Amino acid sequence: MADKNAKQEAKKIEIDPKKKATKTEVGTANIHDIWILERIDNVAANEVFTNKEAPFLEVNTKTKRLMGTTGCYEYYSNLKLDGHKISLSEFVSMEKACNQELSIEKEFLNQLKQIDSFSVAPLKLIFSTKEKNILEFKKVD
Repeated sequence: MADKNAKQEAKKIEIDPKKKATKTEVGTANIHDIWILERIDNVAANEVFTNKEAPFLEVNTKTKRLMGTTGCYEYYSNLKLDGHKISLSEFVSMEKACNQELSIEKEFLNQLKQIDSFSVAPLKLIFSTKEKNILEFKKVD
């Protein structure tokens, strides 16, 4: 098992946040899965989400829904996919009882609302705007 994890770690892809992923870099993996935030604006999630778990999301292509939690917010949205274009509609977030600083969680939700495309690499999901890659997730299940 350790060899498998080491091989997966060795295959990590470095992503330039200013470079948009091209279709040849995207691959054909499905985004229908559960993902945990790994980077936000090219900063490691564990550096900005201190003392709590990073946000996760579930993309369900069958029900055309995106849902997840930031820890203090639960959120969901309708999802439309067209090739590698993505749009969210009827985005709803609900604050749970929480005694933590919420600014980074609000920033994550704001960035999620701005995405317009995605790319998939081995065990990675990258959401982008027209300008740059903004959110990078790692497959968790």
